[in-house]
Amino acid sequence: MPFLGYNPKILKCYDKLSDPVTDIPATDDTAWTHFKNERWVYNKLNVALSQNIECGPIGVKPSLYPVVVKPIYNMFGGGMGAQKIDNTTQLENYRYPGCMWMKWITGDHYSHDIMVLDGKPVWSITFKGHSIGQGMFDYWEVIKPSTSVISYVYNWVKTHLKSYTGCVCLETIGEQSPTIIEVHLRMGDVDRLGNYSLLTNVISLYENKMWKFKEEILEFYLFAIWGEFGVKYTISQKIVETICKNLTSYQFDKPELYYQNPIGGVRIAILNDSNKKNCLTARHNLISQFTPSIPRYLRDKLIS
Repeated sequence: MPFLGYNPKILKCYDKLSDPVTDIPATDDTAWTHFKNERWVYNKLNVALSQNIECGPIGVKPSLYPVVVKPIYNMFGGGMGAQKIDNTTQLENYRYPGCMWMKWITGDHYSHDIMVLDGKPVWSITFKGHSIGQGMFDYWEVIKPSTSVISYVYNWVKTHLKSYTGCVCLETIGEQSPTIIEVHLRMGDVDRLGNYSLLTNVISLYENKMWKFKEEILEFYLFAIWGEFGVKYTISQKIVETICKNLTSYQFDKPELYYQNPIGGVRIAILNDSNKKNCLTARHNLISQFTPSIPRYLRDKLIS
């Protein structure tokens, strides 16, 4: 059977990767169907409550502001519908059934890809996001997380996913007192690394309940290109292949999926490599090639 919902082989760096012989959910909707005992983690209200974070469904009033309001369930990703709320008046304008609020958490934003075997983390990699506001990120980079952050997420996994085997992606905010804000029962960004040995071990984790990969990946970058809502951006495939030929991997998002994005804008592409300069150069050269043009206010948010 192939990966369910999404196949990493769409990235050219994996064109020779063998398909798995067992089901491997690679999207949130397929993970929800597959992992019936653990799918409660897609309820963000439950995740907040599991950490004793002040929170509640819309209709229950916070005692302190600011808070963040977001859907209790979001199977599309991309921070859809998340909004900072500073006072009761603002909250009154956000009375949408199926949403929740929780304490506004400040600090650095991290995404952790953790490989779990029978409820125990056996390997992980952490990406730090560099925000440009309104849910958008300029780029993500591999970092070595602090002991406090990695201990917190590992302990949460061991406490709440005791019988789980597979990939789990957790997003956290904060360094000394981290908070888990999202949990996904799938890979996050490890497929973008272009590491055959790592992906082979991911397959083995599901097929054989075995993990042998021990390599520490010290440097890697994921650079985004953003556009406006309501615009269908196009670019020549030949130009893309020429500009991106030196990247480890890259992906251009489908226009029909543009709705799966934060309030600030639409991600058009993600460019990935272990060399930061390669990513910056490719992004700089690509941005001017889109039709229609990407607005200046979005271009100016990105580092060059």
